[in-house]
Amino acid sequence: MALLSTLSDRKSAVKKTEILNYAFVQSSTS
Repeated sequence: MALLSTLSDRKSAVKKTEILNYAFVQSSTS
C-alpha cells in the first residue's frame, strides 16, 4: 500500500511540475 501511495504522490508531483513548466513557458514567450 505504501508503494501505491508513493507512486500516486510522484505522479501528482510530476503533474504539478508539468503545469508549472507550462505556465513558465507561456509567461516567458508572451
